[in-house]
Amino acid sequence: MAQESIENIKGAGQEQGDVKYQSVESINIKKVFRGDPGYNNAMAIYIDNEPEGKDIEKMVRDQLKNQHWWMNEYWQEKGFSKEQVDIRVGESEIILYNFGETLSTAHFEELKKAMEDFSRVDGGRIFNKKVAYILIDNERPLNSYTGEESRGHSPGRDGAIKIYPRGTELGDYREEETTNFEGTSNFRATLIHEFAHPMQDMTGITKKWIEKFGWSILSFQKRKKLPGGAFKDYEILDPKTCVSEYAKCDPWEDVCESVAAAATNPDSLDPKKLLFIKNMLLKNNEPLPILVTPKDAEKITLPKINPEVRYKIIKNKS
Repeated sequence: MAQESIENIKGAGQEQGDVKYQSVESINIKKVFRGDPGYNNAMAIYIDNEPEGKDIEKMVRDQLKNQHWWMNEYWQEKGFSKEQVDIRVGESEIILYNFGETLSTAHFEELKKAMEDFSRVDGGRIFNKKVAYILIDNERPLNSYTGEESRGHSPGRDGAIKIYPRGTELGDYREEETTNFEGTSNFRATLIHEFAHPMQDMTGITKKWIEKFGWSILSFQKRKKLPGGAFKDYEILDPKTCVSEYAKCDPWEDVCESVAAAATNPDSLDPKKLLFIKNMLLKNNEPLPILVTPKDAEKITLPKINPEVRYKIIKNKS
């Protein structure tokens, strides 16, 4: 399924003091056809067979909720964000909403470091294309690989990185399993790790990584059930090249952990992996200018989209 651009996902800020969540039911939807004004920019609904009236309306509204986090009941039921932080990365703008514990001065310092670190990766393109929001959650879901508390979750179609309480901790990242991130906080490295997931989609690095570093798919009989309940479907030829135990789970996590290490503790990363990342992603990129601006509580706003949404039906090819 085609990915909507961030411009179609990102909402505009509401007026100061207007902090009501935008309801998906308040959106007026209209079907457009090829040749109609606005057809090219209309929201695409991919189907096998044309559904009837109420079914298609539900599909459109469900897709709106998937693309715009503030329309999702999960976030609405939490009430309003405790903090809003506006972040400028070069020419790109990202908004952090905090539904967890209040951030400290040290958190803001680590946040700025993480944004500087990742602005060097592929020129920071994900901040224009894939990531528009950072959402700090107050829930503590378990990781399906480790069975331990998750640190974060990469963006779905809503362009939002999710950071859980464990991912906001200021102690050393992965200190329960390695010293390779000594001096790098959970908060900083978790942000970099989660940014690296959408970066893989944009750059195509994962396919090359699999070939270069000997990742292979396990046969059904050799799949291993991990402590969190998920199955390990991949193995790497030389596990010692992985910077953490978590990196051994699959090639996508290996890339994320390696990028986090390359950005913060490069000497801890396998030299061949470090060189690969430098050649493909860093290429002498300098950090972009970063501006981190916390907003006063009374000035917190919520995003919204145009209340008029056009959609088009696209039939999947057989």
